[in-house]
Amino acid sequence: MENIQKKLDELYFNYLSRIFDDKDVFEAIQNYEISSPLLIDVNAPQGNYLKRKFRVLYIGKENNGWFNEKERAKAGLKKITDINTYLTELKKLYYNFNIGIEYNKPIFRFLDILIDKIQTHYGGEESTGFLWTNLIRHSGDYGTGKIIDKYIDKVMYENNKILREEIKILNPDAVVFITGPNYDKFLEKTFKNIKIEKIKPNYDKREIAILKHDELELPKKSIRIFHPDYQNRLDGIGYMKEISQDIIECFSKIN
Repeated sequence: MENIQKKLDELYFNYLSRIFDDKDVFEAIQNYEISSPLLIDVNAPQGNYLKRKFRVLYIGKENNGWFNEKERAKAGLKKITDINTYLTELKKLYYNFNIGIEYNKPIFRFLDILIDKIQTHYGGEESTGFLWTNLIRHSGDYGTGKIIDKYIDKVMYENNKILREEIKILNPDAVVFITGPNYDKFLEKTFKNIKIEKIKPNYDKREIAILKHDELELPKKSIRIFHPDYQNRLDGIGYMKEISQDIIECFSKIN
C-alpha cells in the first residue's frame, strides 16, 4: 500500500519539477492564473481504494479551480517556494475533499449514483473502492474550469505522461472517463491511436463509448461518457441513473 503512494509521489514530484522549470507555467500557478494540479492521496477514506477488491478510477476533464488563495494561505503557501511542501499540501486537500461528497453539483450527484450502482452490482459497499483524477491537471481562468490553451502542451508533456503513469501505478479494474466527446482530442493526445468505439449499434458513441488502447488493457474496462453537466441538461437524475445502469452493462460486455 505504501509503495503505491510512494510511486505516485515520485511521479508527482517529477511532474511538478518539470512544469515549474517553465517560468511562465510556474508564475501562472503562483499567481492563480491557472489552478494547482489535482494530485491523488490513495488513502483518501471516502474511496477506500486500497481496501477494496474491485477498484474504479473516475477521470474528469480538468479542475474548476484547485487549492485556492485562502487554502494556500492557511497552508503557508501563499507563495510556493518548496515542491515537497506543496505536494504534501495538495495531497492533504485531496484526502479531505473526498470527491466532493457534500457538494450539490452535477458531477458529484452523478458520482454518488454511479458509485452506488457499481457497489450494488459488485457485492456492496465493502467490495468497491474508487479514486478520482483528471484528464488535464489544471484549469484556466482560475475557478472557471476552462481549458488552459496557452499551457496545454506544457502540462500534457510526453503524451500526458502523468495520467498514463497514474493509471499504471493505480492498476484499477475499471476506468470511467467522465469527459464527454469534446475532450476526445485530449484522449487521443494521451493515448496515441486510441480506438473510441460504440458499445452497441443503437448507442451514439458520443454518449457512451468503449476505449481501446494498449495502455488501457490492464484496467480492461475503460469507457467514456457524457460529462455530468451535459447529463444534467438531458433528464437530470433520471438520465444519470439510466447511464449508470448502462455503464454496468458495458462493464459486463468488456472482457
